[in-house]
Amino acid sequence: MVSKKKSGLAKAPAQAVAFTSEQLIGILAMLNEGDTNVIKSGEEQLKPFLKHHSCIVQLISVLSNCPNEIVRLQAALLLKKKIGSHFKSFTVAEQDYLKETLLTIGKSEPDRNCQIGIVGCIANLAKVVFGVEGGAWPALFQTLLVLGQEGNSPALRALNFSLLEQVSLIFSSFSFTF
Repeated sequence: MVSKKKSGLAKAPAQAVAFTSEQLIGILAMLNEGDTNVIKSGEEQLKPFLKHHSCIVQLISVLSNCPNEIVRLQAALLLKKKIGSHFKSFTVAEQDYLKETLLTIGKSEPDRNCQIGIVGCIANLAKVVFGVEGGAWPALFQTLLVLGQEGNSPALRALNFSLLEQVSLIFSSFSFTF
């Protein structure tokens, strides 16, 4: 069998595109406009930004600090889409920080829709973490345990069920051999 070589130059690593918090919030808000041209403009501005792993930190910052629920939801959806491909680009210490930060944001998010988006981010991250041989995330299981015992807050119980459902779907896709 003859293999074909790819012709052309190797792809250069993506250059980081940075936005200020206000710029990123404005672009994310564009994605919810009623005008298709405005939405396409926002998507075009985000394309180079989302190619570099630094977008993860900026999207988490929006999740943590933006008062607008719609913008936070957009940030969560983009984070869910990109965290799996960019997570390995971070150092181990940065990875641990990202995991802890996502769990913290998920527990403190007041908007149910945003919280569900963050749960999706956590589940996608769990898929990456546990998909690596020897991958571990004890804080995720500790969070599930604590939330499961939360008797006073229906919102935290709902978070626990959503998180448990998403994580169990991730584990069902793995094949374990003992």
